[in-house]
Amino acid sequence: MVIMGSTGTTATERFITGSNALRVANNAPCKVMLVPAKARFDGLEKIVYTTDLTNENMVQARELFPLAKKFDSEIVVLHIDSAGNKNDEEVLTMLTRKSKQFISYRKKSGYVCSDDDVTKGIDYFLKKQKADCLVVYHRHRNVLGAIFSKSVTQRVALLNNLPIIILHADDIFN
Repeated sequence: MVIMGSTGTTATERFITGSNALRVANNAPCKVMLVPAKARFDGLEKIVYTTDLTNENMVQARELFPLAKKFDSEIVVLHIDSAGNKNDEEVLTMLTRKSKQFISYRKKSGYVCSDDDVTKGIDYFLKKQKADCLVVYHRHRNVLGAIFSKSVTQRVALLNNLPIIILHADDIFN
């Protein structure tokens, strides 16, 4: 895992130009942990893992088990329902079913929040719940997608003062 501080520019500057840390996070062949300058480490009691509920994304949550076990952390699985085409009960049922199927870790919980903007939904949740670390699964996007819009990972990294771990498809915790 690469661990990097993310300092030196304002959130607005980072949004417009990006940052070295985000470039490394996007291109590294391994996990990357970005630690904002104002982040404080008081342990990892609660690790929030964001998911879009795809099987690929849920499988990646398993990568957190060794880290969570070392710190006796709770893994909080968070899904932001931005589609608006399902009711909360259906989405919660899907989250519960997939959590049982893919996450065999003893200390876990799950939340579903509805928001048209995934980034704003994650930010809202993190402001309401005390979390020690945020974990996101980063998918590489095509060139046009990368040029015209920031990824959810990039936007979330700009919002808060929590350490953020970016997982990639082939990452493995040791």
